[in-house]
Amino acid sequence: MPPTAKHSPATKKLVADLNARGYKVGCRAVEHWAERGLAPAPVRYPLGKHGFSSRYPVGAVDRYAAVASVMRRGRDWRLAGLMLIGQGHLPAREATFRFLLDFLIPIDLEVADDPLAIAEEEFKQFAGSPFHGILDRIIKRNLTLAKITDPVTGKDIHIDSVTSGVITQILAALLGAQLPDGAAEEIAAAWGLIEEDLSGEERAKRVNFVEAIFAALTFEELSRTVQAVIPAQLQAVVIELRQIVDTYPINGLELIPKELLDIFLVITGLTIATIEDLGGLAWFQSMGALIDVPIASHGKPA
Repeated sequence: MPPTAKHSPATKKLVADLNARGYKVGCRAVEHWAERGLAPAPVRYPLGKHGFSSRYPVGAVDRYAAVASVMRRGRDWRLAGLMLIGQGHLPAREATFRFLLDFLIPIDLEVADDPLAIAEEEFKQFAGSPFHGILDRIIKRNLTLAKITDPVTGKDIHIDSVTSGVITQILAALLGAQLPDGAAEEIAAAWGLIEEDLSGEERAKRVNFVEAIFAALTFEELSRTVQAVIPAQLQAVVIELRQIVDTYPINGLELIPKELLDIFLVITGLTIATIEDLGGLAWFQSMGALIDVPIASHGKPA
């Protein structure tokens, strides 16, 4: 029996349509995607006395094409699934959606007893990764544009002494640590929110914004959002974030590999959903953290 004989005519037609769009995939691949809930499975329907046949839902080719665009040989399918969400698409099954978000931010993550010590240890391992080099270049460039001065000496802070500390402080804050004095300004600068010619008032607002973010942005809070966020809500926020990034380029984002940018947008979307649960813009106002930079709106379906 030929290898393709076991595949339905509907699957063969779907694969042919995908091939015509430039996606070189096979029948077994698309069947795997359906089994994992990334794309809609075919639906069986009766043929009267002639048994059953199957067909894919309307729009299935577009949805399979979206999955095909993030798949690469050797890439973990869970990473590909997160990229799919980061590009503004949703898996076909909500169970898959939850599974992927839990892979990104485990819902059973325990709060660390010594966040800073764990963050420092994690940074040692992260320092040898390819992504560290990319992130280091982004942070150094943004810090150079910000011109941060040491509040004690009044001199410009040496960039090389700040980058590792910024990454460590961000990770420690995610693990539940309080940001030490001065860390919020350094993080704001590393994110590209501060430039040398900003007024003192606007600079302070942006530092307050970072402090407010880390009042919400912890693994513990994010894990709650992972369990509760409505798929359509996260999808709407991610789509709006992509539009903002395209319209208002953020310093350094062009240096981030595409797959990491997609995942960054998922994490940012979860952060916005977390803040929405805390009260949204009203919560930001209560924290004194409103700034004059684009922030995605609520993103909740009407």
